[in-house]
Amino acid sequence: MDQKAKSSWQHGIPEPAEAEASGLLQALNWLKDSTLSNIVFEIDCKIVADGFQHSAYGHSDLQVLLNKCNHSLSLFPNLVEFD
Repeated sequence: MDQKAKSSWQHGIPEPAEAEASGLLQALNWLKDSTLSNIVFEIDCKIVADGFQHSAYGHSDLQVLLNKCNHSLSLFPNLVEFD
């Protein structure tokens, strides 16, 4: 199994769910141009994990991030498994 990692930091103190969703979005953006397949994401924030199973609409920072993540996920037709 091949493992890849990347780190970054941001200013401010986001809510934990927003930080988790932001990290996932950054990872998805990083992977767009890769040739990797069978990618597994580990998410330990139940709010974010549930956000992918239950469509919700809103304009909170978290919901905007989840919508962007869902859009990015749609670009990977046979990609994703969440643990």
